[in-house]
Amino acid sequence: MSANKYIVSKTPLRISFAGGGSDLPIFFENSNSYGKVVSTSIDKYVYVTVKSHGEVFKEKIRLNYSSTETVDSVELIKNEIIRCTLKHLNIKDRLYISSIADIPHGTGLGSSSAFTVGLLNCLHAYRGDKQLSQYELAEEAVKIELDLVGSPIGLQDQYGCAIGGFKSLKFIKSSPVVYTKFELSDMTNKAIFRDILLFWTGDSRSANDILKDQSDNTNNKIEEIMRMVDLASSLEESIKEDLNSEFLGEYLRKGWEIKKTLSKKISYSKIDKYYDIAIKNGAIGGKLLGAGGGGFLMLVVPQHSQKQVIKAMDCFKCIKVSGENSGSRIIVNI
Repeated sequence: MSANKYIVSKTPLRISFAGGGSDLPIFFENSNSYGKVVSTSIDKYVYVTVKSHGEVFKEKIRLNYSSTETVDSVELIKNEIIRCTLKHLNIKDRLYISSIADIPHGTGLGSSSAFTVGLLNCLHAYRGDKQLSQYELAEEAVKIELDLVGSPIGLQDQYGCAIGGFKSLKFIKSSPVVYTKFELSDMTNKAIFRDILLFWTGDSRSANDILKDQSDNTNNKIEEIMRMVDLASSLEESIKEDLNSEFLGEYLRKGWEIKKTLSKKISYSKIDKYYDIAIKNGAIGGKLLGAGGGGFLMLVVPQHSQKQVIKAMDCFKCIKVSGENSGSRIIVNI
C-alpha cells in the first residue's frame, strides 16, 4: 500500500416509508412471511476519510468521529464498527480515520450504517481492491454490524444507504436481499419531496435498546408486522402506477399506527401530541423515522398547509430534503 493515501467517501442517509420492523432477521428468518421495506436515499450525507497517518505522531491510529481515540493497535479501538472492520479486512497500518455528517447520529436516518458502508468503501480503496458494487458494500456492512459487532438491528439501512434512489428491499429467509429500484420521473420525485417535511424532535437516541425490545416482542407481533409488509407491497404497486403525496401520506399514517404497537418505546407523549397537532393543521400522515424514540418526525404536508403546520410545530426544527440516486461513492482518492 502507498505510504500516503488520502481517501474520502460520501454515503447518503435514508428515509423509509413502509415496512420497518420486517427487516429484522428474527422476523423474516422465523416466520412464514418475507420482509419488505420501501425507502429512498436522500441528499444528506456521511463523509468518511481514511488517511495514512504520519510517522511523527506518537500514536499509530487516530480516530475522529463523535469522539476522539488515539491508540497503538486495532485491538484497543473502542469504536466497535471501526475495530471490527479493520480486523475483518486485516488492516494494521498507521491510519487516521475521521467522519463528519450533515445530520447528527441517532436521528433515525441510518447514519450508523451509512458510516459502516462509507468506511468499507474507503478501506477497500485504501487497500487497492477492485471497486465493490454498492450491493456488495451493503452485504459486507451487514456482516460487520450484525455478525461481528452483534448489533440487534435490521438489514434495511445498509442497503438503503449504499444503493441510491427510491427502492423496495425484500428480505427472505436464508436468501440474499432482493432490491427493486424505481425510476421516478423528475416531476413525480419533486412533487413527493415538495410535500415532505422533517421535524427534528431534539431527542437523539441509540436504536439498539428499542430494536432489542421490538425483537423480543416479535413472536407476539407477527400479524402486525405482516400488515406492515402488506402496506409496503401496496405502496410498491402505487409507485409503479402513479404515486402521489396523498397516497404516500395515507400509507405513512397507517404504518405508523401499526408500528407504535410493536414496542412501548417507539413513541412517547410529546411525539403523539405534536403528531396530532400536525394532522389537525393539515398534515396527511407521517411517522418517526428509524426505530423510534426520538430523531426526526417525517410528515407529508400539502404545500398550502405547510406554513400552518410549521407554525403549529414551532418547538421542532423543520428541514427539507430531496431524493438522490448516486448512493455510496468515493469522491477523493489520491
